[in-house]
Amino acid sequence: MDSTIHEAVARQARERPDHPALVERGAAISYRTLDRAADHFASALTDLGIGPGSLVPVVLPRSARLVVAQLALLKCGAAYSVLDPGWPAERLESLAGRLRAPLAVADSQAYGFPVWIPPREPLRESADRAVAPVRRDADGASPAMVIFTSGTTGVPKAVVLPHRAALRLFRESGPTSFGSDHVMPQVSNAAWDMYALEVWGTLVAGGTCLLQDDQIFFPESLRKAVTEHGANAAHLPTALFNLFVDVDPGCFAGLRTVFVSGEAMSGTHAARFIRAHPGTPLVNCYGPVECCMYVSAHQVRLGDCGEPDGVPLGTAAPGTRIFVMADDGVCLPGRQGEICVAGDGLAAGYLGQDELTAERFRTVAIDGAATRLYRTGDQGRVDGEGNLRYLGRKDRQVKLRGFRVEPAEVEHAGRSVPGVLNCAAVPIREADGGCQSMVLAYTMRPGGVADSADPLAVRSALAAVLPEYLVPARAVAVDVLPMTPNGKLDRAALEDWGSRHYSTHNRRNNHD
Repeated sequence: MDSTIHEAVARQARERPDHPALVERGAAISYRTLDRAADHFASALTDLGIGPGSLVPVVLPRSARLVVAQLALLKCGAAYSVLDPGWPAERLESLAGRLRAPLAVADSQAYGFPVWIPPREPLRESADRAVAPVRRDADGASPAMVIFTSGTTGVPKAVVLPHRAALRLFRESGPTSFGSDHVMPQVSNAAWDMYALEVWGTLVAGGTCLLQDDQIFFPESLRKAVTEHGANAAHLPTALFNLFVDVDPGCFAGLRTVFVSGEAMSGTHAARFIRAHPGTPLVNCYGPVECCMYVSAHQVRLGDCGEPDGVPLGTAAPGTRIFVMADDGVCLPGRQGEICVAGDGLAAGYLGQDELTAERFRTVAIDGAATRLYRTGDQGRVDGEGNLRYLGRKDRQVKLRGFRVEPAEVEHAGRSVPGVLNCAAVPIREADGGCQSMVLAYTMRPGGVADSADPLAVRSALAAVLPEYLVPARAVAVDVLPMTPNGKLDRAALEDWGSRHYSTHNRRNNHD
């Protein structure tokens, strides 16, 4: 059994050398070509001092060249960290510096760190180049990737993920036990861990990954992937899935599985999808980056979509154990607590942040055995069917006039209001960080009845189903809800908007 990502891909190159591994701009790239190109990159990188223990920044756009560079670094025994070329130069320099690599793999020397520019045509096979020796790791514990994610202190956290964290999802039976007939478009930002699902999940199984020309993935992009290249599975961030369901629900035709992750699934959107595509499994995936891709999955049923706690998160993924914990230990089914995760998917920790690693990754006794856990900060419970249920994040909970308010509950009610397409409950912060009010930002359904989505009508509808303290002070229609590059709602941007809108509204009313 392969213990590293690059060994698994190399095995596919031996077993099915001519099978398409990647498709870029309509051209197929075989496993043989991909593996040899990665060998050639690895040889050059080894000569430049890259080896086991190196954590190497990769500043390249999504492309076959990026996949070759990542695979080459893994063959060297190094780990890669994809940094988006679109990020500000100061941020790129800061993050690259934290990795302490002798160089970065990038397209330009115009950065504030040493750069190796890989060949522009990496996929040409060259017999005169030596093949680099492949570094092996018996238990898959060596780092494979470093993912930067936002930190509560303003300093991004660098999550170090081992090979086994990714491979665990692709070895056993489960929703991502892909086969050689698997064809999946690459949708996620390459700096996000779900990129590994789309690329490595496909390649270690001997399938075909479709690289996208456009940085933004449209419903038409999905249709093209299905009709022109035989895509039979897709993964979409929650906000993007909701958008596709709203504007073009037919774009999923031809897929045999759709995976959704990133945020709490909208039951309204899930129900619309299931009604439009009753024979296509819709899989709700849940998991923080510290546990690599996802830790639980659930095939959504129509009956799940109206549940008060939202769509279930499902049961543990392969190589994963999930516990709902309270101060007195593991919670019994039905009791709320913090979702904690154990198993092969756990990160080694946060690079250079030992105190934070010790705080979030803890070893506790469970059933008499020392068990290393990651504390997600998410609240949840296990229901009577054994499914994990998400009950919101601790750090999104606010107090309003002495009451505890979960914005997710308001949003769940808001999405049920006729005429509302999507919404976000935005806390209005005071200078000391407390919550003085809440505004509901919402988008309207195209072609809907305007009166039903009038701000007063929306607020009245919420007042009809929520206790008074949960009803936002205002409802405001917006053209779009801001999203991060990873396809999640941009909560920081929403709070900034809410604060400015609320202040302007108050000044106008006071002047009047």
